[in-house]
Amino acid sequence: MILLSPRGQRGFSLVEVVITIGIVGFVVVGILGLFALGLRTGSESLETTKAANLSSLLLNQRRMVPIDGTNSPLLSGFSLPDLKESKSNFDPSSSSITPVYVGADGYATNVAAAEYALGYVVTKHARSASVYCLLYWPPRADLTNAIGRYEISTEIAVP
Repeated sequence: MILLSPRGQRGFSLVEVVITIGIVGFVVVGILGLFALGLRTGSESLETTKAANLSSLLLNQRRMVPIDGTNSPLLSGFSLPDLKESKSNFDPSSSSITPVYVGADGYATNVAAAEYALGYVVTKHARSASVYCLLYWPPRADLTNAIGRYEISTEIAVP
């Protein structure tokens, strides 16, 4: 004999509880997946921003002292060459590169201390120089296997 309360049966059935747990679990897994994606995207964005800031530093330093870099103590060991003549360590058509390893300060360093690898193409004109910079990371990686890269091209007036 089953006794029922005067208001009827109270509570949830086992089926209702299992369905609710399944739906909540599905939603939680989806949110965690989006959270991981957001963290990865944020990290990539941070690296790209750091590379953009470093390339601005490189180009602005070279813009301030376009030719006499060897006489300036500020630019001794600087990773971007002077703009006296056309130079390159990178062939964009074949992705062939002999990188310059760059620290966070913009100066050339060894591969163990580097944060980026730098490829550049300097094309000298009569009164200016076209400068193309490619920063990629991690510096030990080959250009085709790099996790991230940042490219910029600009024109710098040369006296």
